Amino acid sequence: MEDIEKRLHALGLEEKEAKIYLTCLQLGKDTVFHIAERSGIKRTTVYFILKSLAERGLIATEKTKKAVLFSPAHPRRLLIHVDHQKKILDDLLPELSALYNVEPEKPNIQVFEGEAGLKHVYEEIISFLQEKQEVLFFGGVDHLKTYPDLLKAWKRETKNKTFRIRELVNNDAFHKEYREKLSENENFQHEIRLLPEASKSFQNDNAIFGNKLVIFSTQKTMFATVVESSHIASSYRTMFELAWAQTREKS
Repeated sequence: MEDIEKRLHALGLEEKEAKIYLTCLQLGKDTVFHIAERSGIKRTTVYFILKSLAERGLIATEKTKKAVLFSPAHPRRLLIHVDHQKKILDDLLPELSALYNVEPEKPNIQVFEGEAGLKHVYEEIISFLQEKQEVLFFGGVDHLKTYPDLLKAWKRETKNKTFRIRELVNNDAFHKEYREKLSENENFQHEIRLLPEASKSFQNDNAIFGNKLVIFSTQKTMFATVVESSHIASSYRTMFELAWAQTREKS
């Protein structure tokens, strides 16, 4: 009997479900009281399991004047149950396949929207900095105009720290003021340079940390796209270094 229970469990029935179904096969049509007594499982538990088995068509119920009787469906009903499970899996398989990242180099992309989404990304960057690793930024931090609390939090989290941060930002009044505000933190490991005056301005902000590239939108709909890919992050890190080398420390 124990071997049969294990095989029923392999078909998708829980341990107690298998035990109660086998008990019903042996008793035929009977009450919850006798099924619980024969199976050794609490009556309240047996009732809920019988209800679950009935929903799957494995148990039938019959109300009489004296009691509610439960009887097992023929074991052939298990084939219908298994076919139903297979159909669910067949329907689900395309969605699961879309999520399956079979290639290690295939980028993993996530999008975070609004202030809560941007805050989440900044919190992830702060956690990365706390591991004593460098973060690179390049672009325009115009989204901090829309969400000034993010700027306050960024300044607070990096104040008096030894985080290694390099930023390359647009050469305009707002970004010069941004550089001055961050310089008040007296973190000499946080260096901000301005683009050469003749350069075109960035239309968005970007961050590189670890194997991730973050693309911040600065348009009306605020969102951050996080691309997790070691080779993409490495390529953008190389581009950053080339641009950084073209700027002066106090540009």
